[in-house]
Amino acid sequence: NSMFLSCLTKHIDKGLGLMTDVLYNANFPESEFNRIIKQNESGLLSAKSNPDQMADNAERKANFPAGHPYGEIMTEATLAAIKKADVEAYFKKMFTPDGSYLVIVGDVTKEQATKMVDQYFASWKGGPVFKSDYGQGQFNKGNRVIFVKKPGAVQSKVSISFPVKMKPGEMNQIPLTVTNGILGGGGFGTRLMQNLREDKAYTYGCYSALDITDNGSWFSAAGNFRNDVTDSAIVQILKEIEGIGNAYVKDSELSLTKSAMAGNFARSLESPQTIARFALNIIQNNACDFYACLFKT
Repeated sequence: NSMFLSCLTKHIDKGLGLMTDVLYNANFPESEFNRIIKQNESGLLSAKSNPDQMADNAERKANFPAGHPYGEIMTEATLAAIKKADVEAYFKKMFTPDGSYLVIVGDVTKEQATKMVDQYFASWKGGPVFKSDYGQGQFNKGNRVIFVKKPGAVQSKVSISFPVKMKPGEMNQIPLTVTNGILGGGGFGTRLMQNLREDKAYTYGCYSALDITDNGSWFSAAGNFRNDVTDSAIVQILKEIEGIGNAYVKDSELSLTKSAMAGNFARSLESPQTIARFALNIIQNNACDFYACLFKT
């Protein structure tokens, strides 16, 4: 659903010529289509012995109902059902100027950018923007436990997950992101890491993640644990999830997490592509300035 170009300023005309050639004249050769199919067939074969992929598939099925894109799992049958004509139809439906955004980051003026847009993109034609409401997830009543068998495994992959009623740009997204950072969003100072790795030595790493999208959002906390401590690990993960919702966090935890997030944000601005993504997020989601929102939290 997107494409980008990154090149030296002196090559911008050649670069945009190639980029728009791909956009206007995409032809999806049979040989390339078959190569991608073969790659995915190999991926499916390796996924059958990959605990992380197996857990991710189960998590998707648990969080999203049948028919939701995030709840669809690729199988040999679904892969074999895809034809080149399906790819061509998808491209024609999804890559259309209506509802699209063009973000430019670089040593360029507004006048220069406008000229480039008129020269290279004015002739882009297409149908109406694709829209579909898939809902926000599958909200179960009570807890649900799913076991996926993997004979001979010396470790257990544990993932605790649930959908979240939130879309990008909502006022609680950044406070919730900070909360996730304290719980297990990264680094060795998080509660999950301090408990399950440093204190209990159950694992090399236990993390939490928060995915917020327009078509459904979800939270997960996961890690790989020795078989003999799998049950204890589940108890401790649930304890930390419940604990962060039942009591105020410490000032030191909040300050450390916010500082780490601000530092990561500042470093990310070294990449023009990241700046472009931030700009697009602000436009699409009416998002507030990162620093202003972060330090109000």
